[in-house]
Amino acid sequence: MVNQVNKKEVKFKFVSMEDTVDINNVEIVNPPKEVSIDKTIEEVPKEDNTIVEETKIKNINNDKKNTKNNHLGYGKSLFIMIFVIILLLCGTCVLMYEVIHYSKSDSVTFDEVSKVNYEVCPIGEDYECIEENQIYKSSNIKSINVTFDYNIDFSKNTNYDLNYYIVAITNIYDKLDNSKNLYRHEDILVDRTTISDTKSNLNIYKDVTYDYYKDNRYVADYKNLYDKEYVGNVEIILYLIDNDEDRKVSSITVPLNSNSFSIEKYNISNTNKDENVIDNGWSKYSMMCAIIASLLVFISLILIYRVTHLILKVNNSRSSYQQRLNQILRDYDRIIVIARDGYESNIERKQVELNSFDELLDVKDRLSKPIIFSKINDVMGEFIVEDDETLYRYVLKD
Repeated sequence: MVNQVNKKEVKFKFVSMEDTVDINNVEIVNPPKEVSIDKTIEEVPKEDNTIVEETKIKNINNDKKNTKNNHLGYGKSLFIMIFVIILLLCGTCVLMYEVIHYSKSDSVTFDEVSKVNYEVCPIGEDYECIEENQIYKSSNIKSINVTFDYNIDFSKNTNYDLNYYIVAITNIYDKLDNSKNLYRHEDILVDRTTISDTKSNLNIYKDVTYDYYKDNRYVADYKNLYDKEYVGNVEIILYLIDNDEDRKVSSITVPLNSNSFSIEKYNISNTNKDENVIDNGWSKYSMMCAIIASLLVFISLILIYRVTHLILKVNNSRSSYQQRLNQILRDYDRIIVIARDGYESNIERKQVELNSFDELLDVKDRLSKPIIFSKINDVMGEFIVEDDETLYRYVLKD
């Protein structure tokens, strides 16, 4: 489709043949419908893409500064990403150092003491429980109330998990050979319990009730069933779990199936004892550090990939840009003036952005003005033709 051409009449006034045409003094008027004109100039409509757009009148220096700022994003982005990568890798090193060198155990000295008390409760609600260190008649006993009290004092505050449980162990032995265990049964009175704290003192205080009557009857029935000479007892024990080993710290031993009995107690008392205390907080702390370090490494790898991709992409873009720039400067070196230190203008002009270098050549021929080249940055440069009122610019970039 042929675009309609708008025509305007342009009248030139010449003083003499040697005078130079002053484009600024051109008088443009609308011609009458049937009036001959000296010369017509065809205006190319916007659809012909000779001139893409005309911006509002503004200072060209401000526009160039904005353009430079926009294209400094590559350098800034590269610097920021490399700086962040360095920070992330430093953080990773610190966290991995913590994981590797964080002490899993700590050598401390401690004092520990245990104490067990009990009372024996007869059958019947009308009878009060009997104090310890007595001789008891087995046929009248219903239960035994036991109180365990264990205390440990460390030489310094220690992140320590204290695990314990209480069990009643019933054993039946051959009366003639105590090494022969005829029966063994464990009844858990207190399940495994953990006390976690960070301080220099820990304490276990626990009350339990043992059903003496039930176990005593069971041992009596065992004798009638197997008709053997035997002895039986039950030991109620407070166990501590140290380094996955069960350590007895307090207990009472109660004879079974005897006419009368007394109760033996076992307690411990240790002072200035050395031990490597396992810091169970290490696993949580080290795991958290390891997870965060892994996350930082993952982010660093992503950023390293992006930096590498960005550098390769920009280098390729620079290569294409430089080839095109060299071609233009080589082919039109006679009409191009290179502004080595950049080009700035203090005059406000109407600015016209052009789509191609060929369009700028047309403007140059029409105005008979030189083409000025100014480097903006490594991947952008501008070619300028200007007169007193208008600045025509073509930007070459990657």
